Amino acid sequence: MKVFVHKYSLISKSLLNAQEQKKQDAHSTNTEQDRVGVACAEEPPQKNVDPALRVKAQQEKENASNHEGLLFQIQFPDQSLGFSSLHVHPSLGDECIDIFLHHLKNQGKSYLLKNYSQVILNATVDARDQWRKRLKDPQVYSHYTSASPILSLQEVQDVKARGFKRIKIKVGTTEDSLQNIIRHYEGIPEAQSLDWICDFNFSGRIEELQKVTVNKWSSNVYFEDPTPYDSGVWKDLIDLGFKLIADQVDPRQIINDDVRVAAIAAKPNKVDMLHLLESTKDYKIMVTSNMGEDLDILTSWYWAQYVQKEKPHKFFGAGFLTQDIYLPNRYIEISKQLFASQPLISDTKLDLSTGWGRALFLKDLQWIEV
Repeated sequence: MKVFVHKYSLISKSLLNAQEQKKQDAHSTNTEQDRVGVACAEEPPQKNVDPALRVKAQQEKENASNHEGLLFQIQFPDQSLGFSSLHVHPSLGDECIDIFLHHLKNQGKSYLLKNYSQVILNATVDARDQWRKRLKDPQVYSHYTSASPILSLQEVQDVKARGFKRIKIKVGTTEDSLQNIIRHYEGIPEAQSLDWICDFNFSGRIEELQKVTVNKWSSNVYFEDPTPYDSGVWKDLIDLGFKLIADQVDPRQIINDDVRVAAIAAKPNKVDMLHLLESTKDYKIMVTSNMGEDLDILTSWYWAQYVQKEKPHKFFGAGFLTQDIYLPNRYIEISKQLFASQPLISDTKLDLSTGWGRALFLKDLQWIEV
């Protein structure tokens, strides 16, 4: 098996999560020495990594608008080619791309197989052309993702008119309190007929959450990563009636602690989906992209189809409409055509006869064998 990589970057239009907001706030209020301390405190020093590389990786980590990833071209022993991707968000604890490449160069394919088996799995699916067969399967709905936590009445009406049944909002990147957000949507009747996901990215405070009372809007709301993970705190919230979704928490931790979340968010770009489906017992799975480029989005769509058809009792929903959060980029083209910001894959006719439908584009990229 031969492995080739191509490094790419996407520029986001705004901050993507609460942790980016916290780092930006820290940068604006601390001295240079304090700033580095705040940014590095969450990530232990990497062993056997050149200090200059750590500094470079840290600088990239602090650049909130630049989001890097890798495309993989894998040549299997039978000479078939498969493409997959790895998109990272160091602000949420992911390994920086340059450090990943350092380990891959020094440890070889064993590092990939041991720590990122999903890259091989997804490339295998592509090489066997399995994903394309699912175009004929029942289509899967995606929720609508909004970077802004406050949608106007007109915006809610527009999203609903386009067929969306669930909206995900990022509540950790705003100064608005959760109570103010709830009051806002209580005043919009259309909002009460939709499901909502409030994504905190661990930024919520238990005291504020405990003040939330049952109302017409919050009865339809799921709280994703509401506070820094603590099994006792999360169980208390569930006992109070909160419906929680675990995203940035290791599913094994959720299962071992027996925290009865409404769903576990799974990103095929980050986890081996076959292993996850075998290990999550009766937990439901919400399949989402990792806010990456086309291969990330299409891979997520494939696995959402897979779970919906093969494990329907586990299927909670899906979300892959994140391409519009970035500035125009050649790495995000086919997903815009396919999904066109609609809850279902569009009827756009594309040449899907060769792998992901972008084989010519992918083969023309600059690839480096590792």
